[in-house]
Amino acid sequence: TSPPPDPPPAPPNRPDMDAFTLASLTLTTLLGASVGSFANVVAYRLPRGQSLSNPPSRCPRCERRLTPLELVPVLSWLALRGKCRGCRQPISSRYPTVEALFAIAYLGLALLTQPDLTSGGELARYALQATALSMLLVAALIDLDTKHLPDTLVYGAIAAGLLASLLPANPATPEYLARPAGGTLALALAAAGALALLERYAALAIRRLRAPQGGLITSDHLLMATTLAALLGPVRALAVTAAFVLIDTKSGSRLRLPQPAHLILAPVLVAAGHALGRPASVAALDALIAAGAT
Repeated sequence: TSPPPDPPPAPPNRPDMDAFTLASLTLTTLLGASVGSFANVVAYRLPRGQSLSNPPSRCPRCERRLTPLELVPVLSWLALRGKCRGCRQPISSRYPTVEALFAIAYLGLALLTQPDLTSGGELARYALQATALSMLLVAALIDLDTKHLPDTLVYGAIAAGLLASLLPANPATPEYLARPAGGTLALALAAAGALALLERYAALAIRRLRAPQGGLITSDHLLMATTLAALLGPVRALAVTAAFVLIDTKSGSRLRLPQPAHLILAPVLVAAGHALGRPASVAALDALIAAGAT
C-alpha cells in the first residue's frame, strides 16, 4: 500500500497579520486626525500671512492658550461640548469636521494603496501621497474662505505626487494610483490644460476673449501650443511656442492668429488628424498636455 499523503501545510498565522493590518489602519487614521488639526491652523493663518507655529493654539474668542488635553482631535471638542473651557463661548464645528475629514482621507488612502509599513519604499510613497492629499485639502479649505488657491500648496502637492510616483507601489494598489512618473505628469498637465482651455472656450462663448497679457507667457502662447500640439505633438509644439516667446520678447510684436481662430482650429486639426490615421484621442491628449505645460 502507498504511504498516506503528507498533511496539508499549516495555514499562515492570520491573526497576527490581521492585527498588524488593523494597527496600521488605526495608526494612519490617528495620523490623519492629527494632521487635520494642524490643517485648521494652516487654513486660518496662511492666507493672513501669520506664523504657523507662533503663537501656539489659542481660543479664537478669549485668546486663552489651549492645553494639550484640549488639542486632542475631535474628542476634545466633543468632551467640551463645543465650548471653550475658559470663556464658555462656542467653538466652530468646522474644527472637528476637518479633523474627521482628514482621518477618513488618510484611512481611505491606506485602504486603497495598502502600503506595507515595513517596506521603506512603500512607506515613503504613502507619506508623499498623504502629503499631496493634505496640501490639496488645505488648499480647498482656503479656497472656500478666500476664493483663492495658494500656489505654494498647489505646486507642493504636484511635486509630492510626482515624487511618490517614482517609488514602488504595493501590487494590490489600483492602477490609477500606481502610475509611473511619466504617466502621472502627463495626466497632471492634461488636467491643467483642460482647465485653461475651458476658461478660454467659456470666454469665447460670452465673447470676452481679452485675457491678462502680462508676463512672459500669455494666453496667446497657451492657445498656440494647444493648436500646434494637435498636429505636431506636445514636444515639437512647445519648442515652436518657446521660439515665439523669444521672438515676442525681443521684438515686442505678436505674430500669431487671433484667439478665436486658435479655438476653432485646434479641434479641426484633431478631426483632420483622425481622418488621416492619427487617433483623435492621442491628438486631443497631446493638445491638453501642451496647454498644461504652457
